[in-house]
Amino acid sequence: MSDTTKKPAGSSLFLPLIMLTFAWMYLGTVLWPQPKQALPEPAPVTPPPGGVVNPNASKPFEFPPTPTESLVLGSASPDAPYFIEASFDTRGAVVRKLVLNRFGGADALGRTTHAPLELIPETPVNYAADFHPGSFELTHYVGESSKQPLDDLIRRQWQSRRETARQSDGRESSLMIFTTEVRGVRVTKTFRLTEGDYHLGLDITLEKIDPAVKSFRYQLSGPRGLPIEGDWYTQTFRNAVFGVVDNRSVFDRQVIDMRGTLMVSQGSSPAIQKDLTPATLLRYAGIQTQYFASVVALKDPEAVKFRNCQATVETAQLRGRVESCDPVAGSLVLRPEGRPTVTFKLTKDLISRWTGAPERGADMAVTYIWSPEAAEDTFEWVAIDMVPGDSTHPAFVTDATVRLGTTEIPLEDGPVTHKYVLYNGPAKPGLLSQMRGNSAVDTGVIAAYSDLKLDTLVDYPSPFGAWFLCGGFSKVVILCTNFLHGVLGYIHLVFPYGLAIIVLTVLIRLMLFPLTRGQAISSMRMQALAPELKEMQAKYGNDRQKMAQAQMELYRKNGINPLAGCLPMLLQMPIMMGLYFALQESVFFRLAPVGMTWIHNLAAPDMLLEWGDKIPWISRPSDYGGFIYLGPYLNLLPLFAMGLMVVQQKMFMPPPTSDEQKQQQDMMMVMSVIMSVMFYRVPSGLCLYFIVSSLWGLAERRLLPKSQPLASIVVKAANKPAKTEKKPGQESIIERFQRFIREAGENPRT
Repeated sequence: MSDTTKKPAGSSLFLPLIMLTFAWMYLGTVLWPQPKQALPEPAPVTPPPGGVVNPNASKPFEFPPTPTESLVLGSASPDAPYFIEASFDTRGAVVRKLVLNRFGGADALGRTTHAPLELIPETPVNYAADFHPGSFELTHYVGESSKQPLDDLIRRQWQSRRETARQSDGRESSLMIFTTEVRGVRVTKTFRLTEGDYHLGLDITLEKIDPAVKSFRYQLSGPRGLPIEGDWYTQTFRNAVFGVVDNRSVFDRQVIDMRGTLMVSQGSSPAIQKDLTPATLLRYAGIQTQYFASVVALKDPEAVKFRNCQATVETAQLRGRVESCDPVAGSLVLRPEGRPTVTFKLTKDLISRWTGAPERGADMAVTYIWSPEAAEDTFEWVAIDMVPGDSTHPAFVTDATVRLGTTEIPLEDGPVTHKYVLYNGPAKPGLLSQMRGNSAVDTGVIAAYSDLKLDTLVDYPSPFGAWFLCGGFSKVVILCTNFLHGVLGYIHLVFPYGLAIIVLTVLIRLMLFPLTRGQAISSMRMQALAPELKEMQAKYGNDRQKMAQAQMELYRKNGINPLAGCLPMLLQMPIMMGLYFALQESVFFRLAPVGMTWIHNLAAPDMLLEWGDKIPWISRPSDYGGFIYLGPYLNLLPLFAMGLMVVQQKMFMPPPTSDEQKQQQDMMMVMSVIMSVMFYRVPSGLCLYFIVSSLWGLAERRLLPKSQPLASIVVKAANKPAKTEKKPGQESIIERFQRFIREAGENPRT
């Protein structure tokens, strides 16, 4: 075997070494677990940042009882004319639960629950049955200088009544009206649900009943507890999103990625961002997950001014070792690594679920909230759930909402009404146009969501795109994404979703066939010229400049364009990214199975075999975000897709003519293994695209030599009449680049 065909030392052992390393890491933790470290003697409790511990805390914490009367608008039945079921509570006049009856629910692993989707669940934290926060709460301020609102409006019982109305287009509307009085002002919250809508209308009416009252100021909060589907593979958690118009009338969408703000779950201030200026107009604010969003939008942005608009963490998680636990007093002292101890109040429900109090030194993760019952000027954290520290991750639990604080609202003789739209539906509202049958949405409703700027929740150019080709690439990807959404929707009218992806892949490859065929022929010509390139290497030795010049001349004579393979890749890039985002956003591929296979969700990994969530660094939830974190399932499709890409790469890549090229090609193979780890958790629908595209490329490569023998390719190119020399101004970009390389070799700088 010649030196040029020898493999670099160790290249064939790379994959076995990786597998042995993983096996050793796993066996090492199972057979030789680390001993528990001894804790120091209990230290004095240090108040958490932001306040002092409530000195009156001496018993377990109790939440208010759940409402006995069920106040419901709409229906959870998928055959009902209403698309939403909303449940309300007279305590605080809040939404307790909101169900989208046209979409199925999914659990934390991304599997169907065989029940309608609870977009706003009544109990968002597992096992914490007594924790049922309300959504769209209303609080009020005392005076213009007040920084924090009073929460007495969410503690009191509001008077309620139900009404029905008929819209001008014949659709029925159901209304839930809540009324109370505070500080000489009558406050009315009117929720309106109309058949065929994916929103609740909310009217807040203020009317003074005390002549001495001059103004009123309130804060409206957003949704709580939107579910995270497939927390082990998703890249989108409960992110806050704002749409604002600045003083130059320029619209801007801002997203607060919860993964980048997890420091709030480590004990810092619960406020993430304060965003508005007096000249800013708010269009919408809400919480967005991977597929769905719950957003407060303004019908008339100029009707109400906001002093502040912020996202706040409502439920967080802290991991540490237990220093002490007193179930009778309802207290827990936790010591996070490298930080002072933190004291939590315990709920009666959490204590009742224990078979025994956690031992001192146990590694635990505490899910907690900021106490709604804490006395003024005190700071109290309430633990609502506690699990072993390595069985969860803060990103899976952290819950956030948005809070909109108005400026001082003058109250004259008549009532003042502010109108809001509480949108609850797909994060890409334009997808509602693809609903069919009794789930079809009126085009006027979708157009109204577009007028509210809700189409920018996901279809907004990224900051990266603004700096890349003047934002053109970002816009091209959005156009491709929307186009592929529409094409897949039409294809699905004939084929199931899995087959629709295959048909789409074939259509794309057919359109790119002239380019990919030229790329394959160029690669085959380079393979035929391998002997001549090897002779050149022996002739020029280490003179890389002359070698490159002679190589370019040889390619030119034989009609080979070394950059020809870049064009098909560049053209496919926005298509592949468009399909990726289409699968990331699509509420239709979500939970869509592929018949007669193990694939039950095209928008999730294929999940062939469950290997559990106990493998260190590989599948433990606490290791989420690590480079080698794969999750609790063996996914076959990404491995198969990457294997096909390696085979295709081997077939298309010309044989190396030097040790450097050989090492580069081996490095590309190693990179393919690394890429298979990085893309291990991509949606199975995207893997189908890669697999079908690779199979098409292999078939295309196989068919070409039958009609065009390899040895005759170079002969044909050599017998072509020489092209007339083009003037510099008539050359293409690639030809200019080739001429530049050629002239640089002929006229080297001294």
